Parts: sequence; C-alpha cells; structure tokens
Amino acid sequence: MTLNYYEQIISYYDIIGIVYDYIFLKIYKN
Repeated sequence: MTLNYYEQIISYYDIIGIVYDYIFLKIYKN
C-alpha cells in the first residue's frame, strides 16, 4: 500500500515537471 502511494506521488510530480517545462518554454519564447 505504501509503495503504491509513493509510486502515485512520483508520477504526479513527473506530470507537474513536464507542465512546468512547457510553461517555461512558452514564457521564454514570448
């Protein structure tokens, strides 16, 4: 149960990192 919980958090942060990368690229392009 605990392992699954941490796995969910890691994948969640992975998505946030991708979104922030996309926002950063958009800001730098403009």
